[in-house]
Amino acid sequence: MIMTDQDFDGSHIKGLVINFIQHWFPGLLQCEGFLREFVTPIVKVKKDDAVITFFTVPEYEAWKAANNGGKGWVCKYYKGLGTSTSAEAREYFSDLDRHELTFTPGGEEDDSLIDMAFNTKKADARKDLMERRRLSNVKRHAAEPTMNKGDGVWSYAQLWDFSGRISRLFEGFEALKQASVSEDSAPRPVAIFLRQGREWYATCIAAWRLGIPVVALSNDLPSGQAEAERAARVAKELRPLALISDDSAFEVPSLPEDCLRLSLEDVRKAAALPANLQNSARVSPASVLCYVFTGGTTRHSKCVAVTHRMALWEIEHYKTALRGMATSSDRMLQYSSAYWGAAIFGQADLALAFGACNVIIRANVPEEIAAICADYSVSVLGIVPSQLRGAWPGGPRTRAKSLRVLIAWAEKIPPKLAKEWLEHLPVVELLIASEYWLCLGSDCRTWTDPVDGTERHILQPLPDLDFKLLKEDDTEAQEQECGELFLTGPTVFAGYVDGAGRIGCTFFKYLDSKRYYGTRDRLKRVPGGGLVYVGRTDSLTKSGGAWQDLSAVEAAAVEVAQQVPGVTAAALVSCDGNTDAYLVLEDARNAAGTAREGPPLNTVLDKAMQKLKPVLGNSRPRIWSRLPLHPATSKVNRNLLTAQHGERSGRETRWHQKLHSLQRQMLKGYAAWHVLLGTLMLLRAFLGLVLRSLLSGDPHASDFLWRPQLKCVSHPELLSTRGWTWGCDRCCCRTLGEHLGAEQWRFPHL
Repeated sequence: MIMTDQDFDGSHIKGLVINFIQHWFPGLLQCEGFLREFVTPIVKVKKDDAVITFFTVPEYEAWKAANNGGKGWVCKYYKGLGTSTSAEAREYFSDLDRHELTFTPGGEEDDSLIDMAFNTKKADARKDLMERRRLSNVKRHAAEPTMNKGDGVWSYAQLWDFSGRISRLFEGFEALKQASVSEDSAPRPVAIFLRQGREWYATCIAAWRLGIPVVALSNDLPSGQAEAERAARVAKELRPLALISDDSAFEVPSLPEDCLRLSLEDVRKAAALPANLQNSARVSPASVLCYVFTGGTTRHSKCVAVTHRMALWEIEHYKTALRGMATSSDRMLQYSSAYWGAAIFGQADLALAFGACNVIIRANVPEEIAAICADYSVSVLGIVPSQLRGAWPGGPRTRAKSLRVLIAWAEKIPPKLAKEWLEHLPVVELLIASEYWLCLGSDCRTWTDPVDGTERHILQPLPDLDFKLLKEDDTEAQEQECGELFLTGPTVFAGYVDGAGRIGCTFFKYLDSKRYYGTRDRLKRVPGGGLVYVGRTDSLTKSGGAWQDLSAVEAAAVEVAQQVPGVTAAALVSCDGNTDAYLVLEDARNAAGTAREGPPLNTVLDKAMQKLKPVLGNSRPRIWSRLPLHPATSKVNRNLLTAQHGERSGRETRWHQKLHSLQRQMLKGYAAWHVLLGTLMLLRAFLGLVLRSLLSGDPHASDFLWRPQLKCVSHPELLSTRGWTWGCDRCCCRTLGEHLGAEQWRFPHL
């Protein structure tokens, strides 16, 4: 009897056991009742008193597609056998007729399928089978590729039809037929300035069908300066063939004279045109698909030439990366700004890989991501980890009920944050960049580095990924050794576009007669064949004669203070040979305003300093209220952080200058009073003799002038801040005594 989890991993284990028995003991499978399995639910849904149990993921997905995405039902996902309660276990074992299943041999057909599934020589046959099934799923289901407030829903057939009509519109313009250029020059694109939605998506596909690359423009960021600079770069470096805009007031400076201008209304009119194309464009996998720009949060942004084969590679391998956890009935969210082109096209690829629905709605702040997921029943979400806490500050328990798979990309997800979410749903971490698309994935299992005790996620390379992990001497890194990741093949970009419109890159090198791209990502080989991400080669700084990895130290600073209150975010900025650390502390009070219990602030900072000391020395970190994030990429904007630090330093400098000026004025005032008091002391010496003779030599009489003068010398501010009343009557003397603290004076003869 085989008893495994009911997810895809469990099914894989069942297949391995069956394959083992079939290979070594095939006669046993012919014995009736020899091989059995015990099945438990994978999903339970409940609504009022009604409870429905599903034993396979496809069974549940089919029910959900037929019942409005399961809206109104409470869903419980059983991650494994241990997720079931003791009461549920008694329920399962008391109903063996339902939970115990017997395998029966299916003859040669089953034998051939098992052989194809596990035979290492039949990888191509497996790919063909998967591709046929993917295409049949897209045709069989009326999938919803786009959804937008006010836009409505299209099926894949409608999307393809509308894009064909727009392609016919493009064919009518001679300017759009001049897309071919020399091999080393960047082909001129179509610049698309449309609100993301159905027309935007169809326009992109229409250009691709003609072999024309696209570049997306935006105006949805809080500050329009970055977008204006981006548009100016597009006009100068890429020289677009056409600009398609839904805003007649939108102007791109320095556009080429031959640049065609089309409006959204022109695109919509294309719906009435015949959809058949007159010419078939020659598009190869190496053709440029689109141009995207790197984030530019730490250095100058670069223009990346993305090829068709990068998207094809990603679409083909998403099923492997997600380990079968997504299907055509899922809904996936495309929420990023068009300013971050790599994100929006990558999010579209995720839906295309499964023939799933692509919900296209712009989220301006992380809180809107949570609202969209709830309103549109998003089930698979790819998100930047820095946005995850902002989207659901209350943790995974407050997530949308429809959300069942989480994908972390664009930056590392801290192991502690991943563990919080893993208690509720599967979490997959993917290594993706603008220059190279999907290549490594992790199910968030961790490995503790014995060198520094840091916990890291184990990454696995995708099948057929051609990569090398090279040390500084260009030799392959072995187990427990670090190296830079070099990639070649369909996952790698064509190159950067320079200011003259040429494609090239200095980070390529030829190894074994192949051109490899140096990613500048440092990884370490771990036991078992996996890899862990260590940091960036361009984030190294020298401290004490040794190289230190800022990103690794930065991550360690966050991990060291996981207790409350602790450090919620950290960033290190290296400039002019100096390294500054910025820490964001957790709120000392919870949402109800009650103070949290935890170690003192000095304890938290001291623990963080233990990790930061190799880089900072004995310098203390800077406490920041929040780290500035790039509005499009949601990564720490180190350029803005440096500017904020400079502004704060300027305010402090101006304040100290003002304070020093006031102190100098006060000291000058004190000097004037000391001159006056010195003169009074000389008068006292003379008048003292006179008073002694007049008052029969009583020594207390001289205190009338002596003690006030000493008090004024030691505390001159009393003279500058209090009003004095001079006189000879007893009332005036009592007032003087109160001001100078001389309540013990005695004037027996006055």
